[in-house]
Amino acid sequence: GDISFVLPNTITTGVTLTQLLFDGRYVFGLKARKELYLTSRLQADLSAQDIKYNVTKAYYQAEAAQEAKSLLLENQKIVDKILSDTRAVYAQGLTEELDVNRLELAQADLQSQINRQNNLGEVAIANLKFQMGVSLDDMIILKDKLDDLKASAAPDQNKFDPQNRVEFQLLSTGVTLKGYEMSAKRSGYYPSLAGFLNY
Repeated sequence: GDISFVLPNTITTGVTLTQLLFDGRYVFGLKARKELYLTSRLQADLSAQDIKYNVTKAYYQAEAAQEAKSLLLENQKIVDKILSDTRAVYAQGLTEELDVNRLELAQADLQSQINRQNNLGEVAIANLKFQMGVSLDDMIILKDKLDDLKASAAPDQNKFDPQNRVEFQLLSTGVTLKGYEMSAKRSGYYPSLAGFLNY
């Protein structure tokens, strides 16, 4: 007979199951998950708070511009009346031309201020529309007056607690997360326990 030195084909199959039984980093990762969720919720709250603040600030600016324009228009009526009366007195020869010239200059200066205030008012309204996400073509009517807004927005100094601020809470969760990160890095030097099963 013939002698063969070739081994017959063999097929080997196997299954290896690995299970992590303990790792300190995993424990701190689970603890950090809750803080990360809280951080994302606080950041959403802070974004909403920022939007509210920006809209409120834009409203104040628009209302202040509108009220300043109203005051200038009232002043213009008074200066126009005084100038008209002074011209009549000058026509009678009871005052100097310099008085008329000064009032005419004051009237021109006031008109310049009104024009500038009109431009500022338009910019303030455009900014308010932008902050609110409203089309620039839409019309906005400001109904609340500055004094009413100031009275309703005045904070109660006795009830102020910095821990109620979203920024403070975000910083606190950041400190907690850094603590978990440091603990997880330290626990990486400790042994971990894993189970193996071969079949």
